[in-house]
Amino acid sequence: MPCFPRMAAIGIATLSLAFPAAAAPVSLTLQEALSLATQHNPRLAATRQAVQQAEAGLRQARSAYWPTLGLGGDLNRTSLTSVGAGLNLGLNLDTHGGFSASKQIADLQLSMARWTAASTAQQLRLDVTNAYYDLQDAEQQIRIAQISLSQAKSLLADAQAMQRGGEGTIFEVQRAEMRLLEAQQSEAEARGRQLISQRALVRQLGKPMLEGINRVDPVARGANWPLSLEASIARAQERRPEIHLTKAQLDLSEKKRQLALATYGIRTQLFANANTTSMMSFGNSALSLVSDGPGLGPTTTVGGRLSLSLFDGGSARAQAEQATHEAAAHQAELLSAQQTIRYEVEQAHVLLQVSESSMGFSDAALKKAQEALSAARQRLVAGVGTQTDLILAQNDLVQAEVRRNKAILDYNRALAALQKACFDLPLPESEPR
Repeated sequence: MPCFPRMAAIGIATLSLAFPAAAAPVSLTLQEALSLATQHNPRLAATRQAVQQAEAGLRQARSAYWPTLGLGGDLNRTSLTSVGAGLNLGLNLDTHGGFSASKQIADLQLSMARWTAASTAQQLRLDVTNAYYDLQDAEQQIRIAQISLSQAKSLLADAQAMQRGGEGTIFEVQRAEMRLLEAQQSEAEARGRQLISQRALVRQLGKPMLEGINRVDPVARGANWPLSLEASIARAQERRPEIHLTKAQLDLSEKKRQLALATYGIRTQLFANANTTSMMSFGNSALSLVSDGPGLGPTTTVGGRLSLSLFDGGSARAQAEQATHEAAAHQAELLSAQQTIRYEVEQAHVLLQVSESSMGFSDAALKKAQEALSAARQRLVAGVGTQTDLILAQNDLVQAEVRRNKAILDYNRALAALQKACFDLPLPESEPR
């Protein structure tokens, strides 16, 4: 039996070697973590590129309203050689409504890209916050494990002293040794969870941190939520990106229908051309240009063109019908999104209230556990208590610490979920349409 503690201690030491400590501790607050993620997370960077792409698409759609200007030239050689140059000016008028529909589609696509970026930023904020709370939890688990380890060492020393004084037994010493081994194992496991939580947070940040994150803010209760349940639901329905995205998709389907039907409209183009043509002639071994004569010299043309599609096999009307059904689908998606958002807010709001009540109970339980441990120590010193009573009181205190820590982090997670559900970030900038 005495050799078992030594073998177990070797096992605990081996397990501890699997989690080497970082060379230099790095302190990171939650706000710093959020700032780093905003700057470096690749998901957010991709949505920014999508916004810039949509802005370029809007500029392209607006360019249809501007005139076009071109310069051309030609060189023809048959029996004679002719040289020509021309300047062409054209302007397409939006008499069929296609340009307006295209511009509005591009505008809606930009709005959707911005809301998608906002949604990604809000989800990233929640992911980083939860990863940070997980790391805080891991840090607290290490602290609690170290407290338990320190108490286990103290209990073992007390048991050994009482055995030497003839007041204790070898059984009590062995139990204290097992308690110490369990505490060492718990500490090693807590350090492993800390390492995993560190890497999970670094992954959300999107920035390599070779030195790791070894210090975070201590666990503390988050702010109060100022809104009632109904007010929270109303705020979420007004601000959530999913609602705005679905509404934009609904509008986009209508613009697609208008664009498809614009095929049947009259297309109008105004143009102005300025051309000059010259003939090349050779005389006395010299090259000269002749601009006088029939068909030669400068000419100017101003006019307009009208075009109307008479038959396309029903293609445009089929596209318009597709857009109509697409709009009906988005209308159903909008209703589903509203119901889902309401459920998310209700769930987060209830969890927040439950966690707030749980914190009050855990604070009271922690105080009682501290008092019970103090009383157990006094009884043991006075000779009226047992080592078992002290061990049980110590376990109760550790469990009370765990429950208090869990209650605070549950509250903070519920608060973060409620903030995400109500979209507490600034709304995306918009352009007048």
